[in-house]
Amino acid sequence: MKLTRFIFFIFFFFTTGFANSIDIEGTTYYSVQFQAILSHHTPPLKNNLRWWIKNPRTGDILYFSRKPNPIVYFYPGDYQLVVRYRQARIQKLLHISPQTLSQKKVNFKAGTLRFFILTTFKNYLFHHGPQWSLTPAPGSLGNENNPIKTNSQYPRLVLPQGYYDVLIHYGHYHHHETLHMKEGAHKVKTWIIPVGELQLKASIENKTIRRNLRWRVYLNLHDKRPVVSSAIATPVFYLPQGTYYATVIYQHASYTAPLEIHREQVTKKEIHLAPS
Repeated sequence: MKLTRFIFFIFFFFTTGFANSIDIEGTTYYSVQFQAILSHHTPPLKNNLRWWIKNPRTGDILYFSRKPNPIVYFYPGDYQLVVRYRQARIQKLLHISPQTLSQKKVNFKAGTLRFFILTTFKNYLFHHGPQWSLTPAPGSLGNENNPIKTNSQYPRLVLPQGYYDVLIHYGHYHHHETLHMKEGAHKVKTWIIPVGELQLKASIENKTIRRNLRWRVYLNLHDKRPVVSSAIATPVFYLPQGTYYATVIYQHASYTAPLEIHREQVTKKEIHLAPS
């Protein structure tokens, strides 16, 4: 009998004990009901779960579910169980036999992290531009050392216990920190980046251009990716202290000028364009 034959689920519950069995065409299958918890002494998770049963030798997906507590029928043998809850991921080997318990609980052994990365200028706090990454250090559970990503400006993360490398970068600002997450912990972290204000405008023969401009500000002249950009004619940016290069694109021509940003100060830069 091949490992991939007849893995399916049903929608009723079983009492705790050895796995229930069912015979199909002379072959015995054993049922297991799964549930997941965030940490010890927390209730079972009810949403945002994804379950995979895989062939441990080939990695082929034999079963997938988004249900909080799926019931799966297995042919006796070895399987790979993969469970994901938000950023947390668990992978383990399952051995199915007549002695397998009918219910299996997966503990992510995780905590939650909410963090804010803010820039500050003259006592105002706001989010504007900082990039971040969070990578599990070797030995952290369930994430295979892959960077954790989210589109949220103020992310709320679920992290298995362990150590994480936090990297924050924005222009000339770079920060590295190691974060220790414990099972069941609920942490809030805030990082504040001091910045200066940059006001940009472009002109031709001393007349300010009010439309059809595109702005990009780079760390270095040869960078391909700007630190900030805008299609506003007279944009205002908030950047960490240091030297930058402002490029303005107008009527298929581009003009670049260096500038210096100072902490808590306003820098005004006007780029004079050649008449067409």
